[in-house]
Amino acid sequence: MADDARVIHNTDTQAFEIENTAGTAVLTYRELGDHLTILHTEVGPEHEGKGYAGLLVRSALDYARQRKLRVIPACKFARTYIARHREYADLVDAS
Repeated sequence: MADDARVIHNTDTQAFEIENTAGTAVLTYRELGDHLTILHTEVGPEHEGKGYAGLLVRSALDYARQRKLRVIPACKFARTYIARHREYADLVDAS
């Protein structure tokens, strides 16, 4: 279950990763200026349906909030997550 998973923020590769999954749960982003673009969320088949993708997106959004960044959700999963979790809607760049 995702509640006990540990998210690692890898600033060198601009990614959030779930520890101990051999790279099968990762969210990639690009931070440029005052924007964070969520590019892609990928979870291996062995972890689907366990909440890992949501945990990764939430971690990226919390990071953006802490750094006062505007979010561009280029990733379809991230857009859906934000639509379902309206507490993050204020982060989205409307332009």
